[in-house]
Amino acid sequence: MTSVLLVNRDPELLASLERDLNARGYDATGTHDTAEALAILSRRAMDVVVADLGALGANVLLEEVSARSPRTLALVTSKEVGIRDYAQAIESGAVGVLRAPVRSPDMLHALRAALELEASFPRNLGGLPLIDVLLMAHRSRRSLEIVVEGWSAGHIFLERGELIHAGLRDLLGEPALPRILGLPAGSVRAVVLPPSTPRSISRAFRPVLLDALRALDGADAP
Repeated sequence: MTSVLLVNRDPELLASLERDLNARGYDATGTHDTAEALAILSRRAMDVVVADLGALGANVLLEEVSARSPRTLALVTSKEVGIRDYAQAIESGAVGVLRAPVRSPDMLHALRAALELEASFPRNLGGLPLIDVLLMAHRSRRSLEIVVEGWSAGHIFLERGELIHAGLRDLLGEPALPRILGLPAGSVRAVVLPPSTPRSISRAFRPVLLDALRALDGADAP
């Protein structure tokens, strides 16, 4: 049974999420206090931690999760799911950002997708933001091609969780990445990595993705 630690300041929402997750076969434990969350983590290992970015000490909690239990997946919730939230999530090692107040169906979908990508090749990525898909693929060290459907399809290639190539129309490599991330929301699907994939990206995953997010943030600024 997958264990989930929920950290949220809203007691009613926390109780609702804990109840819904337990009803669907998860072993969910909830707390509104990050200090108590750290105490729980010191007593038992958790498969997943879902923390509110706005909670006092949330960054410390996520750093401790990464240091104490690298196998534990981390998801975060935030009222404003923007570029800066994703940058914070990447720095803390989280694999996804959910809009707060998070709804149980959204939480369950993100949990299923993250756990499935951790265990095997993904079957259903519908509804997941592209950045979350990239973070999950990196975390699980997957080799795959991610296709973003639209008027002009964008393609992102990962090998063992590292970005190796991206393409959108005539753009290739790192310059293509912010443009793909900025595409209107559409269908995101994953396919098996082709045997002969071009290599236009050589830097490590985190700095490449953070630079792409900064470029996208700059492009969106008034």
